[in-house]
Amino acid sequence: MAEHGVGGEIIQGKLLADAAKKAQVQHFVYSSVGGAERESGIPHFESKWQVEKHIQALGLPTTILRPVFFMDNFASYVGTPIKQHNTLLLPLHPETRLQMIATEDIGNFAALVFEQPTSFLGKALEIAGDELSMTEIAETFSRVMRRTIEFVEQPMEQVIQSSPENALMMEWFNTQGYQAVIPALRALYPSLLNLETWLHETGWQA
Repeated sequence: MAEHGVGGEIIQGKLLADAAKKAQVQHFVYSSVGGAERESGIPHFESKWQVEKHIQALGLPTTILRPVFFMDNFASYVGTPIKQHNTLLLPLHPETRLQMIATEDIGNFAALVFEQPTSFLGKALEIAGDELSMTEIAETFSRVMRRTIEFVEQPMEQVIQSSPENALMMEWFNTQGYQAVIPALRALYPSLLNLETWLHETGWQA
């Protein structure tokens, strides 16, 4: 919903929930974002929290999935410096631990929720498949690609100039971060992908 901004996302999310309520949907699954409930101040997190609160107010029978950073981001803008310059470039500290999830596993968790409704109705679940520091992420890419990938901490000022909202999110990653309990999630869904497996499955190997 990026083309409509956070305001458009709130409107569309509420309208969808209203339609589900009117249709007497028996189990509504909403994909939000990890940390939506923790007053991050990040606009595209807060918009999802507004939708969550509306769903709750409607009394819909609901499960909220709160995915973390998408591994699939490495297939787009984050991955370009890796492929072209052997550099993992992000405005995060080397020791910052980033929780990640493959987007296919968001769908897999949604399917699990629908298969086991009594176990998940009324619950909100932050979901992730891996948690690594920036240095460990670079090492993982190096192993899979069989060449040295170096992590470089991008100056936050550069990100602020291009996208203040992204800078706000990255600073939140540095200071707060996601809080998914990965061992418990893997117990629920043992096939949950970690970063290295996802890289092999998506063709990053040498």
